Amino acid sequence: MKEVIKKIDVLLQAFDYVNSFKGRVFIIKFGGSIIENERLVNSTLKDIVFLNLVGIKTILVHGGGGFISRAMKKAGLVPRFVNGLRVTDDKTIDVVDKALSKLNRDIVLKIKRFGAKAVGLSSHDNVIKAVGDVKFSHLG
Repeated sequence: MKEVIKKIDVLLQAFDYVNSFKGRVFIIKFGGSIIENERLVNSTLKDIVFLNLVGIKTILVHGGGGFISRAMKKAGLVPRFVNGLRVTDDKTIDVVDKALSKLNRDIVLKIKRFGAKAVGLSSHDNVIKAVGDVKFSHLG
């Protein structure tokens, strides 16, 4: 019972702070190093579901470098990096796309299991629209 009271106290202390963000959108970068740790994945996704339950909308952008490297190795391809950035040529893009798509589906399923609605999007969905003076730079 003491543990329950302690948790309720923490939630009551956070009420005003959490309430000030109600209806706002948080963009969360879910890095590849976190994705490699199942305990951290579950803990982070539960936190995201909690934010959703208290009215804070979230957009989760995930990495997956380790998944990509392992998928490339399995396909007989060698990952190449220039200045710390992965070089994705025509030979590897299909492998990258499949690896990230699987990871995306897995994350969406976990979020749903934890009680929130989730939709997985990829670069193929064409959902990003640039408005105004937007500049892109090309590396390499």
